[in-house]
Amino acid sequence: MTAGDMAALFARLLETDIEPEDNFFDMGGTSVLALRLLAEIERAWGTALELIDVVEHPTPELLAAYAARAGEQADSTGGPR
Repeated sequence: MTAGDMAALFARLLETDIEPEDNFFDMGGTSVLALRLLAEIERAWGTALELIDVVEHPTPELLAAYAARAGEQADSTGGPR
C-alpha cells in the first residue's frame, strides 16, 4: 500500500482532493469517517488497524507507512497485529 493508494482512499471518503501530506481530520474527517476508513483499509489490504492509529498517523503518507509495517508484523507472527 502506497501513500498514493491511501490518499485515493481518503479522497473517496472525504469527497475532496487529497495530497499525501494532508491531515485526515483537517480535511473534514470525523471519527465515523475514520471507522469507515479502517474498514476500507482492512477490506482492500487485509490490514486491521485501530482508530488510534488514524489519530496518531493522520496523513495518507504516515498511515500507509504504518499500515505497511503493521501488515508485515502480522505476516511475521501469523495473525493480526
